[in-house]
Amino acid sequence: MNSYINYAHQMKESGQSAEAAAFLLEKASAGDVDAMEALCDSYFYGTLGEKNYEKSLYWGQKAMNSGSVRSQETLGIQYLNGYGVEADVEKALILLQRAIAGGCRKAGRYVGLYYMEKNHPEEARKWFLEAANRGDISSQYQMGVLYENGIGVEKDLTEAIRWYKLSAQRGDRVAEPAMDALARLGVSFQKDVLK
Repeated sequence: MNSYINYAHQMKESGQSAEAAAFLLEKASAGDVDAMEALCDSYFYGTLGEKNYEKSLYWGQKAMNSGSVRSQETLGIQYLNGYGVEADVEKALILLQRAIAGGCRKAGRYVGLYYMEKNHPEEARKWFLEAANRGDISSQYQMGVLYENGIGVEKDLTEAIRWYKLSAQRGDRVAEPAMDALARLGVSFQKDVLK
């Protein structure tokens, strides 16, 4: 995550979203790619208070044209779901796969979810595995689901537990489904154990 994105989160937490937005706009307008990337993310997720897909698309396109890999991921999500733009799956998959090739950790998750939705579990597994191996806890959770239920893989509870544990080790709210899955499978788990 670039330092401007961290800055935006910190400024929001301290109640200074407007100041952070003004700062990022100034930097981005002067050609700072990291600031463009931060604005793309901030408008997409509403980090600074304003959720605006069109502005996210605008700054993401500028950042991507200036070499940003992370913005390819955000734009890919927008095109995949039609957020602020007409949905274009082909373009979305190209952007997400470029983001994956560029090292984005979670882009594979979105490709995997797309293929799960289209009932192509083997292809979904490929992309979840890519993102899971890069440390994306949501993809690690998805790998656990695949192995627990034998979706696109042979059912293997030991492997499911391994993936759920990887996802749960952070212990934050994103990992809660993995901790619930472990409990459902009768596995006790302390989040501090794997740290």
